[in-house]
Formats: sequence, C-alpha cells, structure tokens
Amino acid sequence: MRTLSPPRLQFDWTPQAADVLTSFSDPTVPRALALVGPTGCGKTAISSLVIADLGEPYSILRIRGVSFGSDSPYLAIAHLVSGTVSPTDTPVSVLRRLDERLRQISADRPVLLYIQNFELLDSASAAVLSTLLGAGTYAALITCGPVESQASLMGVIAGGMVEPVEIRPLSIRTVHKILEAALPGTVPYPVAERLTRAAAGNPVRLRVLVEQALAVEGLRFRDGVWSLSGDGALGESGSRTDTAFLGVYELLEEHERFAINALAVFERLSIAGLMDIAAHADLEQLERAGLIIIEGEPPRYRLASSTVNASFLRSLSPDLVRDLWTQFGQRVRALEGTLHPAAILRAARGGVRVTREELYAAAFTATGDQRPDLSDLLLDQLGPDTAETFLVRAGNARQRGNIQASEEFASRAELSASVTAEAAQARALHILNTLEDRAQVAESERLLEAFTQWQREHASTDPVALSLVVYCDMLIASHRGRWQRVREIAEEKRFARLTPDMTNVCLMLVAEALCVQGLQNEGIALARRVFPDTLNLVWFELRDTSVMAMWRVLQVRGEWDECRHLAAVLRERFPQAGSTYAAVGELVDGFLALLQGRAERAERPMRTARALFAQLDPAEGAELGRAMEPLLADHSAEPAPDIEFDLQGVPRPLVFLGETIMTRTEADGLDLPAAISALVAQADAHHLRAEFGYQVFPAAGLLRLLLAADPAALAGAGESVQRARAVISRALSHSEGPLSRACAAFEIGLDRRDVSGAVRAGTRLSDMLGLGAFVYSGEDEAVGAESASDVVHNEPEGLSERERHVFAALRDGLRNREIAAILGISPRTAEGHVQRLYRRLGVRSRTELLAAYPLEGHGVTSIDAGTSAHPLAAVTQLRGRAG
Repeated sequence: MRTLSPPRLQFDWTPQAADVLTSFSDPTVPRALALVGPTGCGKTAISSLVIADLGEPYSILRIRGVSFGSDSPYLAIAHLVSGTVSPTDTPVSVLRRLDERLRQISADRPVLLYIQNFELLDSASAAVLSTLLGAGTYAALITCGPVESQASLMGVIAGGMVEPVEIRPLSIRTVHKILEAALPGTVPYPVAERLTRAAAGNPVRLRVLVEQALAVEGLRFRDGVWSLSGDGALGESGSRTDTAFLGVYELLEEHERFAINALAVFERLSIAGLMDIAAHADLEQLERAGLIIIEGEPPRYRLASSTVNASFLRSLSPDLVRDLWTQFGQRVRALEGTLHPAAILRAARGGVRVTREELYAAAFTATGDQRPDLSDLLLDQLGPDTAETFLVRAGNARQRGNIQASEEFASRAELSASVTAEAAQARALHILNTLEDRAQVAESERLLEAFTQWQREHASTDPVALSLVVYCDMLIASHRGRWQRVREIAEEKRFARLTPDMTNVCLMLVAEALCVQGLQNEGIALARRVFPDTLNLVWFELRDTSVMAMWRVLQVRGEWDECRHLAAVLRERFPQAGSTYAAVGELVDGFLALLQGRAERAERPMRTARALFAQLDPAEGAELGRAMEPLLADHSAEPAPDIEFDLQGVPRPLVFLGETIMTRTEADGLDLPAAISALVAQADAHHLRAEFGYQVFPAAGLLRLLLAADPAALAGAGESVQRARAVISRALSHSEGPLSRACAAFEIGLDRRDVSGAVRAGTRLSDMLGLGAFVYSGEDEAVGAESASDVVHNEPEGLSERERHVFAALRDGLRNREIAAILGISPRTAEGHVQRLYRRLGVRSRTELLAAYPLEGHGVTSIDAGTSAHPLAAVTQLRGRAG
C-alpha cells in the first residue's frame, strides 16, 4: 500500500536543552560548552532551545560558520569587530578590537557567544575565537561537527576552558517509540533496529530515510504490521559511508539522482528548467519523500533544506560539479534568466567562466535576499571596488548593524561616483542610516536639506536623484507622524516625475497616512493596488519601507491576522535577516499579539526583537535599539509609571503601539474614573493630531472598561462615563475598517439594558476578524452573557457566511441598524438581507425565526429583557448614543 502523506517524525529535545541550560544558570560565572556531533544529530535544535531561554540574562552575539566562506579571513566575526576588517589585519589586532567591542557590550549584561558550525568557520576567525575562549572571560555555546579535526577548538577543550558535550546517536529503543507514535499499527522491533542502523542514529537522516522508504514502498503496511523491503541498499548504507543521506541517495533511480545533483549545484530551478535537464526523474516522488520542495513566486524547485543541500553537494566530486555547469549552464541561464547567487559563487570558484555583470547582479540579489556575507564574497570576485560595489557593501554593512562601516562605504561611493544616480544613492543612504539606525531625526532633516539643494544644482534632470529626495522627504514626515505632509508631498508636481518603483513605495506611505487619518477604505484600496509590485524589489531599503507601511495599514485597520501572515512569509523568505527592519518587524508582531490578548504568543517575537536589537550595537552606530528600550521592556510584569514617556528618534507608529499597550496595562490597575481619564487623554491627543485611525484604539479600551464595570462603579462615575461615551462615539464616526466595525458592535450594548446579545455579536465578530480579546475579553461575568463558544447553536444548514452572521444577529436580538453596523453596510441593505433570510427559512418575522431555531437548552432569547441586571442600567441618563 502506498502512503501518500508520510508522517513527520517528531523529536523532543527539551530534556537535553534543560540539561545544557543548567550550565548557564549563573550569568556571573562565564561557562563555555561545545555541543559536538555529526550533521543532523540535533545539536542545532538543542542550542536553539537553550538560546531562546537565555535572551534575558545575556547579550547573545551570534557567529555562524558557512560553507561558502571558509577561505575568507575573518568573515565570520567581521560583524562583531569595531570598524572594517581587512584580510591583511593581524590576528592580534583583530582580537584586541573584538575584545574591546565585547567589553563595551558586557557593560549592560554578560555576553554569550553563540557560535554555530564551528567546523565551517574560516581559519582566521576560528583562531581568534579560540584565543578569546581560552581567556575564560565570556560565556559561549558552540555547535561543532567532529571536533577531532578542529585543532584550535581542541586546544581550549584540552585546557579545560570549553566543556565538550557529545550528542549521542538515537538508541534503537528511542527510535522504536518514535516510530510507534508516528505510524499506525505495529512497528516490529527489528524494523526499528534496521532503520536506526541505516541512519547511524542520526535524527535528520532517520526522518529522510523513513519518508523516502514510505514514498518508494520500501516500508510497507500490511495486515496492521510494518515491514521493510529492499534489504541491500537500506541495510548497509549506514555502515558503508559517513556522508549524510547517502542511504537515501542509493534508493533513487539514476534520473532522480541527476535531478538532486542539479538542484544541489544550481540551488533553485523552475519547474520547466528542472524537467528540461532531468526529463525522466519522478519529481512528484522526490517531493513526497521530502527531498525537494516547491516555493516562491514564480514557483521553483529546491532541495528541502540547507542541510540536505550541503550533504548532497559534499557527495559530488568537483569534476562532476564542473561538468554539470559546462553541460547545462547555458541552458539553465536561458531558462531561468537569473541564477541563485550561491550557484554563481560556486561556479566562479570552480573555474567556470562567469561574467562581471553576472557577479555584480548576483551580489546585488544576495543583498536583497538579506545575505550580506554571500554578497561580499561575490563582490570580492570582481576585483577593485567601484561606486556601485561600494553601495552594495554599504547596504551589507547596514544589514549587519555596522552603521559606521556603512557610512564609510557610502562616502567612498559618493567620491568615486561617475554618474549622479550613484552619488544620489550614497546621499540617500546617509539619510537612512541617520534616521532609521542612529535615530537622529533632526540631523536627517539637515542632511535632506543639503541633499535637496545638491539635487537642484547638480542632478535636476536625473529622475533617480529626484525620486530619492522625495522618498527621503516622505519617509522623515512619516517617521515624525506628519501625516498631512505625507499626503501633500504626493500632490506636488515633482511627484509625477518619480521612477515607477519609487512611486509605488511612496504611495504605500500615502496609504498609511490615509489610514491613520481615518480614510481607511481609500488607504487599503491604494495599498492593495501597489503593494504586490513592491514586494519583489531588489533594493531592500525600498522593499522593507513598503512592507513596514503595509504592516501599519493592516494594523490600524485591525486586520491583524493578515499582519501575522505577512510576518511569517517574510521570516520564511529571509530567514537570515538581522537588520533594523527585521527587528522592528518582530517587535510589531509581538505588539499585535499582546493587543489580541495572546501574551504567550507574543513572547517569541518580543524575545527575538530584543535579541536582534541587542546585536545592533550602538558602538557601531545602531542607536535605535537603545532609543526603544522603553518599548522593549516587559510591561505586563511591571507597568511604566509614566505613560507620557519620551522616545526621541523612534518612529511615530511604534510610539503609538507602545503607548497603546502601556496605557491599557496601566488602566487595568486603576479605579474606573482614573482609567477612563487615562484613555480619554490618549484619545484626545490622537484627535488633536488628526490621527483618527489611532483614536479607535483608546476608544476600544474605554468600551472594555464600560462593559466590564459593575453597576455601582458606573453609577459613581457618571460624568466620566458620559465623557467616555462621547469619545467612543467620536472615534467611530471618524474611522472605518474592521476594528471600527467590531467596536460598533460592542457599542450597541451600551444603549441597551441587556447587552448579552451585543457582546456575543461583538465577540463573534472580533474572533472572525482576528482581533481576539482586544475590545472585550469575555472573562468578566458582569455582563451576564454567555460566550459564543458556550452556547449550543441550532442553526439551519446551507447558509452563506453573511447569512450566518445575519441569522446570529437576529437571534441575539439586534435591530437592523445594529446589524448594519456590524456588517459595515447601510440599514436599508441590512433590511434586505434580513428579508431574504426570512424567505429562505420560510418564516415571516423574527418571532417565527426564534421559535423555529431556539438556542438549544436555553429557550428563546428575550429581545429586550427589562428585568436584566445589566451594569449600565444604573446609569439611566446614558440611554442613546452620546455625541
């Protein structure tokens, strides 16, 4: 029987991680551990769990060995060393500068060096780090392959400064338990034994072997029992070779091996491209086996992971790699248009002829893909730097958080520029570094003024220079929260002369301004029209600006699930991103989870944001992390004493999010009048700045307070409650979007004695829109309403999504005006939906509908229960909507 959906074997590394974590329980005592084992043994998974728990007590500095950088001196540690690093620098000078940098960082918290893939470090970096570890000053967690071949690491291990921790292979008993849990039926012990030996106890290799065996029917299920076939290849592969995954490789047909070889050499190939050079390979079978996957737009094949790619690539001889390039290089170039940067570097180092244009394009693409190390290695193949390569190096340094080096490269690019466009890019990069990384807004405005004057005098006809001036002008206005200025720039005559890419990015900032000012329908329509064209821009600064603007558009409207989806897509697309943009993206994701009331889900992105900002060291010019410390603190544990905090240089949208979270946290600990006062003050501040989209957030906090308060508190705070009602009404009349709709659904309850129906409708709508517990948590019993999940609904079948919402609203006792507010339509349209639903269900009125479809076990819900003890009933003067 063929298994079409092979299970993913699950390995729990928590006990091992907890064991390692005990070594770092006291941050004042520096300990260094090296997790040692072959590829796929689980050392990376264990170390990741450990590092995730050490983000608070330590400043974690990440160092990673990569397969393509072993012959570039100091490549692995260049981002940690003060200033620029040259291959001609002596190890002593580099060590001294690295130690100075680490001492600066450790002034706040102890430093922990997280060194991944020590065996792949360039020899110069390995020597410097080993000397540093030998001093015993800093804590370290290291992952390494066979340590016997690492002379520099063996020296500090022998000296007792680094403790080796060997990751043992999986035992047969453990594998048997894992297989029993993952596969239905019975897994005989001999089957588990053979699979364990074939995989040499390696978890990753075991997973691939099992999935491949299932895909090719090497592992069969018959009469409730699993059995193995194909004894020769599977049974001996573990003992014949130390190369990971070779047992899988031997199970493949010749054409399938050829497809694997091609993907290992060329990194990614389109479906047509791979089928062209491996015509007879069973690609579907390779997909089922978990060896290759399709991803991206346009879709392309690649090997399932970097581990699989590296393992198969190591099994190929250099001659075979060169032969594949010689035989298929031109055909792949013609089919693909552009090749993966790593494939270009591999070809250049392997003696394959690669043009200068291809090398530069690959370096530029690698920078756009957030892979600065790979980009710099490609640029090294070009020889002496020019203005265009200096600009790429400046972007690479900025991605690493080395702002000083970025500015040095930008200055050299401006001095060596042969065309005005290159000089303009260098000047724009100075402004971006100053604004977004150094958090010096006033200085960026001074630079913009000089840039504008230079453009008028020296580049008045250059569209690139003009586009960059307008972009920087609009970006600074957005940073300061001058939303009307953003819209005014888009209406100036010069805006029509921008390049198409720059026009789209600037329009995304305009879309954000529209949403903040309450014109959310216009803003989201504009954003959805231009955003897809910006997502694939290779200039990462422009692309990330557009992404940030889209996040903020969705955030202000209340489309938070879409925000999370966008964050997940970017994490998957750029897994190595470590720039300011990546840190801010994680921070926004964490903030939104907090607003949804999902504190546990917020922990990971907030912890990642803190770690990324910690890497962007002020000693290298990256000041934003220091400026944002009030936002990075854990406010759920200790509310800030002063909400009116000063965040000089932090973008206005981030200040707004931080103030929203901190104000809500503070309000939860105040009495009702004081809490209302704090939220009203925040809403008034937004209203004075014409930030009508922002003022819905404190209005939601006011709704939360009023719905959860007890009657006595409401009666004693009549004036405050009236003011709160007026602010809520004002906010909802000035804004549109899902968040406003959810708030309007809850606001209906303030006009009624029995709010249970409005609360159920609002909660249902909030869940549907992905707002979670932002407006109302449903935990308080003051409203006397049962949550939607606790009520058994007797609903008719076959209703559309909208009909289901109308049906639920009618049964909850809502009127047509209230249904219209929930669905975002006019009362007349809502009446039409109600009448159509009546006809479809064969009833003539709401009474007949309630009789035909009562809530099971609860009888018919009263439309207006005059005897209901609603908290707001005590404040009788608040009947009707406050102006």
